[in-house]
Amino acid sequence: MQALGARKVMVNLVNFVDHLSNGTPLKTFANFKEFRKYTVKPNRKFGKEAAKQNGFIRVLLRQVG
Repeated sequence: MQALGARKVMVNLVNFVDHLSNGTPLKTFANFKEFRKYTVKPNRKFGKEAAKQNGFIRVLLRQVG
């Protein structure tokens, strides 16, 4: 998780939560295009309603497409 100390690190929130919960490897992305391509696939988007219930996750949400 050292990469998370950087200012411009892109990680998928679903992967991030899985990483915190059960140690799943954290995937980082070199640019927004790679991040978006990965994130828009099914089961890789964090539900908006679930995110709104968690203040920490809510502030991390971004529109990706």
